[in-house]
Amino acid sequence: MATRTTTRSRAAKAAAEATAPASATAASQVKIEPKKLSLFGYLDMIPGLVAIVATAVASFVTGLFRSEKDSKTYYLHVANTVLRKATHRLSPLQLQLVSPNTDIVYNRYARARKLEPDTVALAHGGQGHWVGNKNATNVLIWFHGGGFCLPANIGYFKFFERVLKDVNATGGDLCIFAITYTLAPHGTYPVQLTQSVEGLRHVLEKTGRSPRNVLLGGDSAGGNLTVGVLSHLAHPHPSIVPLPLSEPLCGAATIAPWVSLHPDLSDQVIYDGGDIVTTFVGEAWSKTFMGGAKPDYYTDAVDAPSSWFETFPVGKMLILGGENEILMPLIEMFYEKLKGGFPNVELFMGKRESHVAPVYNIYAKAIETVAYVEHCPFDFNNFIYKVELESPATPASFSGNQPGTVPPPEAGVNTLIVRLSNLRAEGLNNANRVASDVACSFIARQAMVKAGLDQIVPATYAWTPAKSIDVIEEENFGWVVNEYKPGQDLDAQLPMLAKEERESVLDTIAQIVSALQNAPVPATVQQFGGLSFDAQGAIVSGEMALMKGGPFDLYTTVWAAKLEAQLAEAEASSALNGWRDEGVAQRLRSFINSGGLSDSLNGVASHQRTFVHGDLTTNNMLYDDSSKKITALLDFDWSVITHPAEEFFSGFRDIGGCVNDEPRGILTAILANDFSSRPDNLTEKENQQWDAASDWSAAAGRNGVKLPSDIVGVEQIKALHGFSSAICPFELSSEVMLKRLSEEGKTTKKKEALETITQFLAEHNF
Repeated sequence: MATRTTTRSRAAKAAAEATAPASATAASQVKIEPKKLSLFGYLDMIPGLVAIVATAVASFVTGLFRSEKDSKTYYLHVANTVLRKATHRLSPLQLQLVSPNTDIVYNRYARARKLEPDTVALAHGGQGHWVGNKNATNVLIWFHGGGFCLPANIGYFKFFERVLKDVNATGGDLCIFAITYTLAPHGTYPVQLTQSVEGLRHVLEKTGRSPRNVLLGGDSAGGNLTVGVLSHLAHPHPSIVPLPLSEPLCGAATIAPWVSLHPDLSDQVIYDGGDIVTTFVGEAWSKTFMGGAKPDYYTDAVDAPSSWFETFPVGKMLILGGENEILMPLIEMFYEKLKGGFPNVELFMGKRESHVAPVYNIYAKAIETVAYVEHCPFDFNNFIYKVELESPATPASFSGNQPGTVPPPEAGVNTLIVRLSNLRAEGLNNANRVASDVACSFIARQAMVKAGLDQIVPATYAWTPAKSIDVIEEENFGWVVNEYKPGQDLDAQLPMLAKEERESVLDTIAQIVSALQNAPVPATVQQFGGLSFDAQGAIVSGEMALMKGGPFDLYTTVWAAKLEAQLAEAEASSALNGWRDEGVAQRLRSFINSGGLSDSLNGVASHQRTFVHGDLTTNNMLYDDSSKKITALLDFDWSVITHPAEEFFSGFRDIGGCVNDEPRGILTAILANDFSSRPDNLTEKENQQWDAASDWSAAAGRNGVKLPSDIVGVEQIKALHGFSSAICPFELSSEVMLKRLSEEGKTTKKKEALETITQFLAEHNF
């Protein structure tokens, strides 16, 4: 977002007082006062974390529409958005509560690499951590960033590892001494600068290295400290013991140095959408760091005259910055000022990089979209992401008390699937959609256990329903965090399988279908429709995703609601106008309200209920080619408790078991489950469909699947499906499809639909 700041520069006014002070013979003891988070601060963590999660959810969608000013990769967009929100919403003390200290991170890093941690206590409360061979000829002393308020995260040590690998591969013989300083507000200026100077003093005096073998480096606030240490070496700070050098240091490198803590940006519009920080955070954290002290050339080097840098005792300097970071104008200003007094300096800008990209880009793992086509004309039902974590998510990572969830393994998982329920998806009811998805997948998992099958239904670790279904914005999307299952979409793999492999897969599918048909529906589920959870966490009947209203007591009541919904959509269609012009609208109403459904479903068991997946196709199954097994059954968005015949009107299209749209000769065989006589004059494609349907029938028979031929009244239900579709054909209700149809095509489709409607109504005396 673009923000305008009104902060006036105090450093420029105070800088005149920061003339080079006289050398101090003794430094004042640094003042460190540990601060505690207040009770309100603890309580505020809950809405704060909720706000961050909501922002993360929204960023999954907005990341699909990035510009050049935004983060250059999808993952970085999400990560940067979350970091901006977290640092904006939470106070330094709140952030420190959820961020392990630098020394803890260092110890974890060392042990993960099977190394012995080597930490040195420094004067005035700082610490130094050795990374690499501490006896190397050269040492890089690094001051981490984080606005003086945050500790170093694991990304820093991965960055150090990368630097050492690259440098030492060329014979550089380098190690790193990473400084841990007291974070603000526990210590304020000049505590951190004092501790940083002591880190350099330790390396020079305790390790026997000469200055020419020592380099300084830091990022962001650490870049400020790097320049501050050089300023102290050239112009001793009145509160810090001087550190005279026998010769200049080898060099100094800064990444996005934060050397203007009090900038005047009132005349600029700052876009922070491609960065990890905001101007708000800079203002708040600089106040926390300064603690009431006045700014000077040690804190705001950009305000120093070029002459201040002339005596910097260092061989050369390097400044790195990112094109998208909000500090870049100030970094360039500092570079020009520095170059005026210290010419041996270089500046490099990373294309579309954000603040401290070399550290945070290594810290990042990956988020990638799953089953997403960028230019699809229809809104996706869900946005699905594969998330690779930096460290495993364990049972402690989740609340553990949400209904329908199970904990991950104790060792944790490194990969998750995050599904965002798109409120913009056409024709879906979002009132209970996420809860129904979670509850249905939970029952499906129980069905697999009951049938003794491999657990192919992904576990749910956490979920949240839509915050609002009236305000269609990304931050209101509901979401589900699922177990990651390996494998590829089965629909792409099935045609390539050998006959024996295909037969084995069909047997597995049949076993899955049989398990779902015998799923243990809880006694608390008494109606037709979707599923939900009551206040005690029990699974109960609820609204379904494919239609508003419900749950319903009878199958006929479900159909009444469905036909009403179809008629309402027909009334909204510019091509259909609710069938008013054709004089059938009133006949349709009469059929729905005056016993037409009871007549059309006469003999059908209207009380019969079972679990129905609702989209049981190979597109919703994953297959592992190495093990030759189905590894996952996915997508319970449309799952319901309803009449068992319904599964065969929405699923099985790709394996020959659907009773909705197969060619007539094949459909007759499917309905009768009789493939003994192949019809004459089938096309090549239809012969393939016949073979597929026959193979599926055989697999279903071997594994106890209840087929359409076993369901009383399936042909009556099929006729009702055709009637319902004719009331509002998709081609004549979807604006996308209407644009694709010619006027002649619209007329033809409408005529066909009208014939189906009038014939069905006449058959039932309406």
